[in-house]
Amino acid sequence: MAIKQVDSGMVYLWVLIFFFFFYFLIVRPWERERKLKRSSSYTIAKFIKKESVVEGGAMYTYVFYVEKIEYTDQITEDSRYDMKVGNCYDLKYYPPDPSCHELEYETPVDCNEFSQ
Repeated sequence: MAIKQVDSGMVYLWVLIFFFFFYFLIVRPWERERKLKRSSSYTIAKFIKKESVVEGGAMYTYVFYVEKIEYTDQITEDSRYDMKVGNCYDLKYYPPDPSCHELEYETPVDCNEFSQ
């Protein structure tokens, strides 16, 4: 019975892929959630652009301000909600690092409260 030799390069590649998915699908979201539970503040985010994506949906770009610093991010369209360019939504963020945030896009809010 012959024993097949395992290609160490392939093993390394699969280990790397596993850790990549583990970090981005488990660790990173858990870390963001933990930070937001520990300390969070709210501001208003506004949808400023809609782009079509290959899969047939859309990607929205939104902007928000914390201490007069502009932050932008993107979110994939969720057809269960009325997402439109110009709509404003509450956004929960981690004060030491506003790039750690969560957009609460289920219910639009009054854009009169949106400020730079």
